[in-house]
Amino acid sequence: MRYRDDAVARVGGSALSQDFVTLTVVMTFAIGCLFVIVGRRAQQSWLTFWGALTVLVCAGYFVYLLAR
Repeated sequence: MRYRDDAVARVGGSALSQDFVTLTVVMTFAIGCLFVIVGRRAQQSWLTFWGALTVLVCAGYFVYLLAR
């Protein structure tokens, strides 16, 4: 995307709203749970590992939000 030379840059603020970030983490948490379930049923330890890691990181994010 191109801007004109005399355009003033927007200072501060975020391109993403907090609600959008939270929705993304909730969806990632659900996908991680799905990975754990499918990994356990298919006896794929790598899928179970990455799913569990994803669930832990998402849970950590929610703990961080509650502690703020």
